[in-house]
Amino acid sequence: MKRMNQNITTSKRLIRNTKNFLTIKYYSLFYKIQNKQNSFYGWGKKESGLKAISLAKKQNSSFVLLEDGFIRSMDLGIKGSPSFSLVEDKKGIYYDATSESDLENILNSYDFNADEALIQKAEEAIDLIKKHHISKYNNAANISDDFFKDEGKKRILIIAQTAGDASLEYGVGNKFTTKQMIDEAMNENLNASIYLKIHPDVLVGKKESDIKREEIPKECIVLDEDVNSISLLKNFSKVYTKTSGMGMEALILGLEVVCYGLPYYAGWGLTLDKQSCARRTRELSMEELFAGAYILYTRYYNPYRKRPSDIIDVINEIVLQKKKAKHEKIYDALALGDSHIRVFEYGLLSKIALGKDIKTLYIAGATARGIKNLNSQTQSQNRFLVALEEYNYNKIIITLGEVDTAYIIWERAEKTGVLVEKMLNESVENYYNFLLKLQSYAPVIILSAPLPTLKDEQECNDTVHAIRRTVKASQKERTQLTLAFNQAIKERCKAHEDLQFIDLDSSSLNKESLVSSWLLDPKNRCNHHYCRKSYGLLLAWKLRNVI
Repeated sequence: MKRMNQNITTSKRLIRNTKNFLTIKYYSLFYKIQNKQNSFYGWGKKESGLKAISLAKKQNSSFVLLEDGFIRSMDLGIKGSPSFSLVEDKKGIYYDATSESDLENILNSYDFNADEALIQKAEEAIDLIKKHHISKYNNAANISDDFFKDEGKKRILIIAQTAGDASLEYGVGNKFTTKQMIDEAMNENLNASIYLKIHPDVLVGKKESDIKREEIPKECIVLDEDVNSISLLKNFSKVYTKTSGMGMEALILGLEVVCYGLPYYAGWGLTLDKQSCARRTRELSMEELFAGAYILYTRYYNPYRKRPSDIIDVINEIVLQKKKAKHEKIYDALALGDSHIRVFEYGLLSKIALGKDIKTLYIAGATARGIKNLNSQTQSQNRFLVALEEYNYNKIIITLGEVDTAYIIWERAEKTGVLVEKMLNESVENYYNFLLKLQSYAPVIILSAPLPTLKDEQECNDTVHAIRRTVKASQKERTQLTLAFNQAIKERCKAHEDLQFIDLDSSSLNKESLVSSWLLDPKNRCNHHYCRKSYGLLLAWKLRNVI
């Protein structure tokens, strides 16, 4: 049996940092003895990357250089925040202008005109970045609205970087000093306000800046607070940089960008360049440049959902995590639904049996069919969405459909003359579309709708029963409709990793294919809810390894 070549590295740290994206083995004595044509992985043009290039050359093999993507994480990578993206390059690395890279080759040769879907995805991502201020790091607050006092004056931003930054060395940015950039910016923009942005790693004391404080002219306003870069850039018309990634963000916002080095976004006709790169032979639109770098060149992973991802999903996750960060308390789950979801208010279930902290929001009379209607009487979708924004939680639990299958579908079908099957399909489709919306917030656990408890011969005086007595369908018919509803939702959920359907029907039916007596309320046979204790025990068993 032929043995596959391995992806190997000399860096154990690289293995840890990339485990969500790649499977890479450590270059142990075993691989040295084998001397096979393995692929050597390293981090950029740092020690492990240079070692990978050297070993590949010695063994007539290949190398792959890795780096963080352009939308990296919630907090700084240097603080250990989990990564959303990774770039892989078999030619070089994107910030090295001294030799070719896979990104450079993509930008030189990809037929963007033939890939309409790619450009549409790029435009969607760009709009989301602008709207939600998505940057490489997403921990910093937006700059305050009243920060700038120079109303009416043109604002120019100069971006300082960290001393020893690899992108300065390999992006030939060290040919110029930051002091030169400041002086030229001041001379070229005599009536403007000149601002200098200090790098976030410098602000947290992890690295040193590429300019000393005493070198900064007194006329230059120093921005020494860590603020969101997109929110900051929106206040400027022109940016001066060597090789900073903020230059690309400035292009995304439509600003004029002057490049003193050769970052990956320079040389394509979009920037004012102090240096040139003969290999970059093409003029690109900003959308094409973005699509090449942020989509074609970059691999994405969602560490909060633990799954491979794409740029749109990652941006939406960042937006959600930023909203969640505003709330200190984190619930294990947010339980949404009609009145049946109140079982999670039962302490025996959530706190004792499951050992979880679950926040419950129920809306009496909420239906699967009506969840689509933003103007419904219960306002269920609006109220659920408000809760999703208001609380911080890891998962969502939901149950809807009992009101539909036990009452609404039958009642509406009789009034309108529409077939029950068609009304069922409408309820299923509306509910399913709402579940798709929920999964953008967190993984969703869908509980099958409870089976009808009210028997045909049961006489009750309560309001709910009086309403439901208008339905002529038997308990058997109502049960079969509920089973059909649950099965339809279950089938639709199979295609989605973040929609986990919990089937309670097999544990809830008796020999007559009606709800088991042990789930009925022993004190109130007119109760259309399950016995809270019995239902709680059933859910505790079904959810024990789910939440």
